[in-house]
Amino acid sequence: NLDRGFYGQIPIADAAANGSLQDGLLRASADIDLEQAGSFDVAVSTRPFEGAETLVIDRGIFRNVDLAGLTGSKGLSTGLKGTLAGSLRGFDAETMVFDGRIDLEPSRINEQPINDATLIADLNAGNLDFDLFVSIPGGQANLEGTAQPFAEVPSYVVRDGTFENINLANFTGNPAVATGLSDNV
Repeated sequence: NLDRGFYGQIPIADAAANGSLQDGLLRASADIDLEQAGSFDVAVSTRPFEGAETLVIDRGIFRNVDLAGLTGSKGLSTGLKGTLAGSLRGFDAETMVFDGRIDLEPSRINEQPINDATLIADLNAGNLDFDLFVSIPGGQANLEGTAQPFAEVPSYVVRDGTFENINLANFTGNPAVATGLSDNV
């Protein structure tokens, strides 16, 4: 247990972790409160003695996550609440394999309220395939695409998508990019 501390510049209000190893299966869980940056309740499992370890996210719950507080980017104010599930193999961006899903409950990105959202992601050796659905008051977006988020110059391509009443000013916090996007890609 940790009552107060820091992870880099991020204050930790409280943290607790537990783990067990039985029949070659390592299970670990952690509850972390990052003060203004949000809280996380995570449980993972892996078989560390079998070579190419895969880390399975058995439970991932996050509440009030503020990406500005986590990243130091003041232009990315959020209040995110939801769940994460998936599996991860490797920790090097060039060889990492991740299959997962993030589901948002009512949340906020800058000034944009989110009713709910789902991101399904498949990352393999730096190449990401994604399927994203976002529901907002009075609108929605559904996007399928690919990305190379860890490249020297990251790239993002939307292969298919629909937008209904999306205002980029609300998402970005920049009133200069006010839109009312409604179209197909």
